[in-house]
Amino acid sequence: MLLFLIFESGDFPDKLIDEIKEAAGKDNQIPPNPRYLKPLVETFMGKWADYRDGTDKYGETYDWFYRNLQNSDETISLRPFLDLIREAITDYFRPPEDDFPKPVLSARYFAKPRARVKAVKGHFEDLASEEGNRDLEKIFDYIQNKLSLSSRKSYLSKREFETLIQGVIKTYENELEYKTIDGLKDLLVVNGIILPIYKPGGYTAYSFAYLYKYYLGLSNKRR
Repeated sequence: MLLFLIFESGDFPDKLIDEIKEAAGKDNQIPPNPRYLKPLVETFMGKWADYRDGTDKYGETYDWFYRNLQNSDETISLRPFLDLIREAITDYFRPPEDDFPKPVLSARYFAKPRARVKAVKGHFEDLASEEGNRDLEKIFDYIQNKLSLSSRKSYLSKREFETLIQGVIKTYENELEYKTIDGLKDLLVVNGIILPIYKPGGYTAYSFAYLYKYYLGLSNKRR
């Protein structure tokens, strides 16, 4: 079906389409090669990821998915992607419906903050329900409901991070399994939520995975 859409779009040369068909083989399984996958993504979801006006402001859609859905260790979890597409499709069928056929599911649906929040919600709930991960619920609750907006940053200095974790411990001390900064830090690192960044001179910073930016309401600003 996607190969038919690529052909009908008229955006790609016949030679490339023939290459994709040959690479897919009889079982129609396209190899994970950007040369073959990018035309599929662009045909179905558009070339650019700017959900407002289709500009190149947020880069190409193909790269946007990888950048926005990765954990702090640069791995990709499948559930957020599937939930994001499910929410985008649901939004697509809300009136008024589109009256143009391409791209089939544009960035106006999958790149909206609302869709991105819902995409992470189910994934995080699964993660927090695993044995030994219950403290994640308290950390996220603290950030979403107790932390000031000015302190919700995706990039934190060591002092800012430790202040955040101390706030979690003080607020939920009787409910936590891990009651130390190192214990909660390791929990976040192991689950791909934060990435420690070590720099010369013993300086350490912490970066939240971009996957959680909208779910936690984090700002990209570094103070």
